[in-house]
Amino acid sequence: MTTTCNAMNRRAFLKAATGTAAVAALGTTVIAQADEAAVEPAEILEADVVIAGAGASGLTAAVEAAENGARVIVLEKAARLGGSCQFAEGVFAAGSSIQKEMGIEGDPKSLLVAEYEFQNYKVNTKLWEQVAFNSAENIDWLIAHGVEFATVAATGGEFATWHVYAGDNHGMMLIDHLNAAAEELGVQILFESPAVSVVMTDGVATGLLASKADGSYLQVNAPSVILATGGFAGNNEMLEQYCNLDMNRVYFRGINDISGDGIRMAFEAGGLEPSNFTACTIGTTVKGIPLTNHITVAGAMDPMQLWVNQDTERFVSEDVAKHYTRATNCVLMQDEVYSFVDTTVLTKLQTEGARFGAGAYVVPGTLLEHIFDDIEEALADGNPDIYKADTFEELAEQMGLDPAKLAQVVATYNAACEAGVDEEYGKDPSSLVALTEPPFYGFRVIANLMNTMGGIRTDIDCRVISAERKPIEGLYAAGMECNGYAGETYGISLPGSDQSIAIATGRVAGARAALRALA
Repeated sequence: MTTTCNAMNRRAFLKAATGTAAVAALGTTVIAQADEAAVEPAEILEADVVIAGAGASGLTAAVEAAENGARVIVLEKAARLGGSCQFAEGVFAAGSSIQKEMGIEGDPKSLLVAEYEFQNYKVNTKLWEQVAFNSAENIDWLIAHGVEFATVAATGGEFATWHVYAGDNHGMMLIDHLNAAAEELGVQILFESPAVSVVMTDGVATGLLASKADGSYLQVNAPSVILATGGFAGNNEMLEQYCNLDMNRVYFRGINDISGDGIRMAFEAGGLEPSNFTACTIGTTVKGIPLTNHITVAGAMDPMQLWVNQDTERFVSEDVAKHYTRATNCVLMQDEVYSFVDTTVLTKLQTEGARFGAGAYVVPGTLLEHIFDDIEEALADGNPDIYKADTFEELAEQMGLDPAKLAQVVATYNAACEAGVDEEYGKDPSSLVALTEPPFYGFRVIANLMNTMGGIRTDIDCRVISAERKPIEGLYAAGMECNGYAGETYGISLPGSDQSIAIATGRVAGARAALRALA
């Protein structure tokens, strides 16, 4: 018997995952089950492997499967390639040929222990081993497909594992090369054709049903199905419910149409209830400001700032800004966070350069030459989260803070700067710069949200695990919608790990799917 899902007894999760009003829109098969009638596709295609999603993991899986002899069709929801990879900067690896050339040492085993400890062991260690132990070979595979790397760094993390993509397009350079390889191998990519359901035949995945722009449906029959839709960072309801995230405190840098489709489809197809969700908040920022704009560093990411919370109290050493994910955790634990700098701090950043930067978007050492002009432009544009005044009391009035209290906090902080010792929080003396030169500037600090991790339970062969805790035949998952890689915090101690997970799981899923289809 062939069906398009098993959704009726799972509606509680589906409503939470897609919003009650959106269930019908996102899950066509929910309508079909409710009406007890199957959706009739207007078009049927045949393939060996069908993949939902054309981001890093989906395209990697497509290339790997095709290189193993499979006929591959990719169903992409958007009108473009890339998904969240459009904002990726680099990929994690340990022991790569590039690291060896640069004299960088890194034992995967010790790096994994550091990651496990960072996550309090709330990870699937076997899945992580597969990513780390194959990471060097995966870098060589990418290089063989034309991907270029500028350097290996440790920006925002602890270990030099971050293989930074060359050029200004970062992750899209990767996508362009994977797409070129896919085209050469005959992979067919169908745009604006979101997969809405896994076709199941007697408990085995046998294809995908997709909706088309004209309102009709397309079915791709294939003995192997891979879900690689990129998580749910564009789904505010899921973020609020499963990640306890206040959307007013984050600035989403990702793709709105990444809304949990793969997680939902795996669940409908009989997978374990989705779990281990993580919102990847990476780096502090000012709302409405591009990552490449120097305000991002000057207003939210440099430790020379002074931070206070909603109660006009200093609450942490601003050195925390150097570790991108710990910084966002710290900020999100307050109701509000505001940063302050003076003209002296901005001038130092302008003439001496950013000491820590903002990933590959503003690299360390970059002179923030236009910072004063950038701020004036943002103020003229009416950005409500940027402030300027000749006194801190005036700033406090503008920002809704206690003027007398802010003046006292600044006086105490300036005394610590003059003494070179932060008795309150132990801030690095090199970041202690007294805020004495007007005009003074204030910024409302929030967190960047890039993507999500977690949801679908898989094994080391990327097979989706059923509610009976057995692999669902023919059904695989890759990339950010797989769980087991992060606890409550994205582990940027190994920078580039999201991309590494996408590449690793994409290659495994593609190879295993092709092997099954061609057996």
